[in-house]
Amino acid sequence: MRAVTTAEKALERYLQAMNSSATAQKYKDGINGVTESPMEKAAAAQDRYVNGVQEAASSGRWAAGLRSVSLSTYKANAIAKADRLASGANAASPKQRAFYMRAQPVWQQIRDKAASMPKGGKVAALDRVGMALDMLQSLRRGSSVS
Repeated sequence: MRAVTTAEKALERYLQAMNSSATAQKYKDGINGVTESPMEKAAAAQDRYVNGVQEAASSGRWAAGLRSVSLSTYKANAIAKADRLASGANAASPKQRAFYMRAQPVWQQIRDKAASMPKGGKVAALDRVGMALDMLQSLRRGSSVS
């Protein structure tokens, strides 16, 4: 009977495949072959997702997974990805632009309204902060600010 491939050999083959232009092309071909929206399918399966998250949390699996990564491993992994920040930001720029276009008027309204509110003292400061938080919540909900 043939021995199972070693972990090192499996990793070597995986990395070799992932660095192949043929693999990248197959990946692109697969994406182009999709005929139904994966986002729509995911949205339709919301209950299953929520149940899975709740089960993972209540069983302790979620917390155990988080705790399985040490602080030093977290730092090393995060730092290793730092070189991808620029390409990620560039790829996300259409979404960021859309957010900024939606958020800028809200930020301006907050600034204008805060400037017109009473100054001095903790109560006045808390009133301004509360107003700003309420208006910022509209961005999260996607609703307009009045």
